[in-house]
Amino acid sequence: MEKKLLENQFCTYYYDNTNKFLTQLWTNESDDMTEDDYKKEMRNYLGFVQKHVVSHALINLQEFNFTIVPQVQVWVDENIAIHANKIVQKIAFVLPQDLMVELSVEQVMTENEGKNYKALNYFDNEKVAKKWLLD
Repeated sequence: MEKKLLENQFCTYYYDNTNKFLTQLWTNESDDMTEDDYKKEMRNYLGFVQKHVVSHALINLQEFNFTIVPQVQVWVDENIAIHANKIVQKIAFVLPQDLMVELSVEQVMTENEGKNYKALNYFDNEKVAKKWLLD
């Protein structure tokens, strides 16, 4: 059964205990985010991953409007991915239409700690991403 863990102006987090499945759903208000706001959301994500020992994560970025600059990409790698990739077995990203945002997300996930996830994939449809995660 899926339950809402947290909702704020930038993200909503859902957790399905049956499947150890976490969803991070970004809102279109993320274009007003600061780097500190983004880092806070990434700490929220890691906290849920650790607390619930999440094995599958779906990151829905379809409404995401924040470009992750290189220094923040390094911060994510050093502070989030290094811990999350030891717990999360499969991670799926539902990407936005914005090419710059898409590239910044893919760059985070293809360098250093991001590439240590056991299974990682990118999608343009949440339903297809969920199916892949649960197969």
